[in-house]
Amino acid sequence: MKKWRRILFLFVMAGMLAGFALVEAAEEKMNIVKIRYDEGGGKVFIPEMHGMKDAKTQDMVNARLKDAILARKNSAPNSSLNGDFTVSFYNENLLGIHFKGYSFSPGNAHPNKIDQGFHIDLTNGTIYKLADLFIAGTDFTGRIRSLCSTNQDQYRLQVDGLWDGWKYEDFSISWE
Repeated sequence: MKKWRRILFLFVMAGMLAGFALVEAAEEKMNIVKIRYDEGGGKVFIPEMHGMKDAKTQDMVNARLKDAILARKNSAPNSSLNGDFTVSFYNENLLGIHFKGYSFSPGNAHPNKIDQGFHIDLTNGTIYKLADLFIAGTDFTGRIRSLCSTNQDQYRLQVDGLWDGWKYEDFSISWE
């Protein structure tokens, strides 16, 4: 019977040690938290990284994300910025943030909508632009035009009597 107790004790101890290792590994994981900023009467939630291996890179990524999102606020005085984000992609090297919101300036008829993606290299803090995904000198804007024209219902804005068309710049800015 003593042999069974020893074996049971060893299994319990091994399980506890494995549990401690799992807790320890979980504490080292990176987290993304929402930080609320009140901007000109509006509220915007900005992602903030915690738990990255390199604290300098983490601070740089957090500052760049904050600056990039707050830069979407209208430049007119007393403008407000409202919005929130979702994580569209994540692995140990790359993070995709999708920010949706609007910025309103007093006196304007309607707010400016914001729908922008941020793609961040977590190893060095680089925020990629659309052009970074293509070989230099490639006519990627022509290819985007071609792709968008195949699905005009999704990428073409038609306002009867006012405007009919689209610009690849509107599409590409969502990647910056």
